[in-house]
Amino acid sequence: WNRTSMLINFSLGALATLRVPVAASRVPTPTSLLPGANDGTASLLTAAAELILRSKLRDCGSVRVRVQSNLGELLGRGSVEGVRVEGRDWCSPLLLSCRALDMSVGTTAIDQAALLTQQRVVLRRPALGSCTVRFTGADWRNFLRHPLFAEAVGARGAPPALAFGDGGRTEVTVDGVAFPIKWGELQLQARLVQEPVTGKAVVSCAPALLSSRPLSPYSAAQGDVSTAEDAAKAQGASEASAWLSGFFNQLKLNLDGTFLSFRRLAVVDCPGRLPRERQLELELGVCVRKFPAPQVNF
Repeated sequence: WNRTSMLINFSLGALATLRVPVAASRVPTPTSLLPGANDGTASLLTAAAELILRSKLRDCGSVRVRVQSNLGELLGRGSVEGVRVEGRDWCSPLLLSCRALDMSVGTTAIDQAALLTQQRVVLRRPALGSCTVRFTGADWRNFLRHPLFAEAVGARGAPPALAFGDGGRTEVTVDGVAFPIKWGELQLQARLVQEPVTGKAVVSCAPALLSSRPLSPYSAAQGDVSTAEDAAKAQGASEASAWLSGFFNQLKLNLDGTFLSFRRLAVVDCPGRLPRERQLELELGVCVRKFPAPQVNF
C-alpha cells in the first residue's frame, strides 16, 4: 500500500503543477485512461488502481481497469465519467473467490484531500453501476462461508443455528445452484433459482433424508414417530425456503463502503474451460461510497 500511495501522491502532485489551457477546459473531451494511452497520468492512475486490486487478492488470474475522464475535470474537481474493472480467477485472503468479474460504475468525484491526507479513496458522491460475478460450485461454497455473507445473514435477523455449506454437496445445476444448509436441527438441501416470470430469486429446501412412507393425519395422530418427524422436517423446510427466498431477493453486501445488492441470476455454460462446467452468474447493483481501507481484507 505504501508503494501505491506514493505512486498516487506523486501522480497527483505532478498533475497539480500542470496548466490546462482555458480553451481545452471549456470543451470536455472524454479520454479513455488506459495503460499505453497518450496521457501519462492516465497510465499512472490506471497502474495504481490495478496495483491496489492485486495487493488485495491472494490469487489473481488477471486484472484490467479502465477509467474515462476529462483531464481538466480530473484536475479541477477530481471527477471521472466512469470506471470499469474486469478480472478472472480471483481469490481473496479470506477465500472469497470467483471465476470472472465485470463491474462498471458511472460518474463520480474523488475527494482529493482525503486521498492525500488519509491515503483513502473517498468519493464526494456515490458511484452507481452494476457488476456480474461468475461462480463455480466451489466458489459458491466459499461465498456462503465468508464473513461478509454471515454479516448479511445476521443483519436480516437470521434464525438461530442457521449454517451454510456443511453436510452435502454444493454444485451449479442446469437452472441455479444447490447447496446444503442446517436449519436448527434439520439438515436440508437448498436450491436457488430465478423465477422466469417475476424475475425473483426462489429457494426451495428439502430434508436431506426423508422417510419414503406417505404422511397421513391418522398415522401422525396415532403417534407414528417416522411420519411425525417427516411432518416436522417438511414444516422446517417450508420455513427455511420462505426465509431464504426473501433473504436472497433483498441481499445486500457491504465491502467497507462498496455496497452490492441482488438483481438477477443465471447459469452459463463454459465450454472453453476444461473440464467443461456450468457457472452461476449473479448480477448485482453497485453503490460505491468509498474504496475499502488498505488494512481491510475480504
